[in-house]
Amino acid sequence: MPLPKWNYAIALIVIGVWLLFDLAAYLVTEGLWFSQAGDIFQVFWLQLLVRSGLALLVAIASVSFLLANLHRATKLKYPPPTELYDRPKILCEAASAPIGMRSLLLSVAGCYLLLCIIVLHVSQVAVEYWQPVVENGYTIAPSIPEHLTPKLIWQILQALPFDRFRLVGAIALVASLCCRTRLGLQVLSVLFSISFGYIFYCHWDKLLLFFQHTPFGTTDPVFAKDVGFYIFQVPFWRLLEFWLSGLIAFGAIAVLLTYLLSGHSLSRGNFPGFSIPQQRHLLFLGGITFLEVALRNWLERYELLNSAEGIIYGASYTPAQVELPARTLLCVVALLLAAVLFWQAAFRKDRKEQRSGKLPTSKTIKLLPILPVKFYVAGYIGLTFVSTFLLPILVQRIVVQPNELVWERPYIKRSIAFTRKGFNLDEVDAQTFDPEGRLTYADIQENYLTIRNIRVWDSRPLLATNRQLQQIRSYYKFNDADIDRYTIKREPTPNIPSETETVQVMVSARELDYSNVRAEAKTWFNEHLIYTHGYGFTMSPVNTADAGGFPEYFVKDIGTEIGSGTTLGISDARIRASIPIGYPRIYYGELTDTYVLAPSRIREFGLSQW
Repeated sequence: MPLPKWNYAIALIVIGVWLLFDLAAYLVTEGLWFSQAGDIFQVFWLQLLVRSGLALLVAIASVSFLLANLHRATKLKYPPPTELYDRPKILCEAASAPIGMRSLLLSVAGCYLLLCIIVLHVSQVAVEYWQPVVENGYTIAPSIPEHLTPKLIWQILQALPFDRFRLVGAIALVASLCCRTRLGLQVLSVLFSISFGYIFYCHWDKLLLFFQHTPFGTTDPVFAKDVGFYIFQVPFWRLLEFWLSGLIAFGAIAVLLTYLLSGHSLSRGNFPGFSIPQQRHLLFLGGITFLEVALRNWLERYELLNSAEGIIYGASYTPAQVELPARTLLCVVALLLAAVLFWQAAFRKDRKEQRSGKLPTSKTIKLLPILPVKFYVAGYIGLTFVSTFLLPILVQRIVVQPNELVWERPYIKRSIAFTRKGFNLDEVDAQTFDPEGRLTYADIQENYLTIRNIRVWDSRPLLATNRQLQQIRSYYKFNDADIDRYTIKREPTPNIPSETETVQVMVSARELDYSNVRAEAKTWFNEHLIYTHGYGFTMSPVNTADAGGFPEYFVKDIGTEIGSGTTLGISDARIRASIPIGYPRIYYGELTDTYVLAPSRIREFGLSQW
């Protein structure tokens, strides 16, 4: 029994209210945060304006395209048998061969399956964007979604039986379409368009980068384009192609399904065939599909620069000499087929003959391509398989691999040159150093500072010592030790009259490791308001030790000297005069993986307050 319309309305209202509430919570929180950040509040408004405008534009364009095609298909579809003879004759003439029950069932099932795959893929992308990935306290920017390919479709089908949510969603989708095809497709079109709008909402930066691109001044040798083109413009084109491919595929399948189910074809056991207006509509959608395929193949040419198939990463011999011409050929062929389908859609039957109900004249027929559309589609699929899969494998294994170094030599040289340039290694000034095995006392005097700063301590035993003697509490941790140089005051001598010297030291920060706080104390309150910072550091020379073999600390402990005027233990007055310390709270360290709210009216926990 068909589901009542109010069920769909209630479902849409519930989903819409939930999405709006979640979105409003995010916007209010972001707005409050940016409002406290001073001048960058305008950045938030610019971001919100671009995001909202882009999402609305994409959603409105998507829903307009889908609903317009569904409305057109509804007008052109066959009426139920009881109303069949009340329709104009031209809409009831089947100009193609009828479809039997078996083929009809397979066609309808195929349409349902493809619709489910497209909807599941796009909805999965939208859900992943709604729940962004956070690593070490930072939100990872979403990558460009992958468009549907035969490989991805197969992966979705393989995972579908083991994913309860996707399986239930697919069953519910098919059930709703079976009960109320027209209303189900309309509701699905709206949700589908909202999903696309939200995907573009999350990729607002791609639009700004596209229009505000900056040249790098470096040109790639394959396409002679500036590197900035691939950084700033190609991602937006890929996002646009993802949108168009899903939108056109969904619209074409929805229209085809509307026609196949019209006239109670399943109940009658056959489909009478597509009428002239229906064919023209489908041919028009087919032409748009081939335009999108041409765009995809054109963008795939640039993706060859990221190919990992050859001996090097990038465009090696086979991608550059075989796949690149193949993609260009496929793009041109797709454009030609799109023109052919548009021609057929325009001249399938002229207006005069359509009004009179007559079949096309021989004069009109001879202007049309002879082969049916299915031959164009099959031929293009075959050409794609041969040129982008079979031919590259044959060339790589038969031609390239037997003498790989000869064929790949120019591409290897190119890869090495650009790798050196990417790391600025091409600007290194290489000089020959010829060491001499003679060391004199004069050499030692001339290199006094170098010899006094030869490192003896390794970071590993130093860290082990710090963790035993200086870590103080379990929630503090010395993560690593770094080497630095400081100018230290000294007593001048006749041989070295300078009052300062540069000393190489090892510095290790005492950070807060919240993961080591007791489990019962791990609350939101403690994490963000109480345990907010680490405190202090140790500093020791790289080449001295005390009588017990421990580091000779310049700076250590946590405020053990009462009335010393500082919060850390300092070895002597010259260190105190050389290294300003103050109150060394560490809010941003290498172990920091969350946010804190400070200062606040809540007293922060720290040994500096004891």
